[in-house]
Amino acid sequence: DEGEKRQFRNLWHKYQNAFLSAVDYLHQNFPVHAESFLPSANMLATLAVFFFHHHGQPDRHQKGEIRKWFWATGVAQRYSGRGYHRNIVADARLFKSLADGTKKRFAFRDRLDPVLDIQGAEYSSHASVTRAFFCLLASLEPRYLENGEPIPVGPGVASHANRKHRHHVFPQGQLKGHFRSKVYNSLCNICFLVSRDNEKIGMKLPRGYLADYHDEYGLKQFRRVMRSHLIPVGDDSGVWEFGVIGAFKKFRQQRLALICAEFEKAAGIKLFRKS
Repeated sequence: DEGEKRQFRNLWHKYQNAFLSAVDYLHQNFPVHAESFLPSANMLATLAVFFFHHHGQPDRHQKGEIRKWFWATGVAQRYSGRGYHRNIVADARLFKSLADGTKKRFAFRDRLDPVLDIQGAEYSSHASVTRAFFCLLASLEPRYLENGEPIPVGPGVASHANRKHRHHVFPQGQLKGHFRSKVYNSLCNICFLVSRDNEKIGMKLPRGYLADYHDEYGLKQFRRVMRSHLIPVGDDSGVWEFGVIGAFKKFRQQRLALICAEFEKAAGIKLFRKS
């Protein structure tokens, strides 16, 4: 039936435009610089529902709800596991309501355990939470250690798929004899660094290589650079302590708190239970 074909083509074209609008929106409003930054491919299809029913860009309320949805869905891995279908359907309904002008709100009730869900996640995983973590780091505009200038973020530069740009704050070689690989490969021990910074550091402990940059930059710039990597460098930070085991445990606890706080700041809602 030509009428059915014509209707299908029109709807397909409309959905195609909605999907591309969703791609553009995630790229422009979140640090999704490449496919490897996207926590879940299903997030594109779900957000496309909003643009299918809404012409133009979202208003302030709609943007706020999309922001909550993006970070909560990525960190909580809502589109994987047993509840993924229920969550996708619920979110699609939410986006249609928002597109129609209803002041609906994204609800997130299943608070996460910081230790299990963040500290327990490994940097080499392709899990949604790992990708969300690298999105979070990219959003902070990480800076070169050598001069404090912003690292260009994009494919082949800071992409989390490019392992040479993922640096262990406490070197693996220093931790291997004391901790299991899951511990020292935790997200809590990873930041973005370009190759030359990484190679310069080598096997040095943080109190060694960070002290050099602290002396070179001065306190204000040093803290700004460290803030861009979510590395705690206050006087009581574990990065300054001697030894390996106690220093790393203290650093891990402090960085976990920083990461969780930054995720909640990005989302604009509570995501974690108190540990």
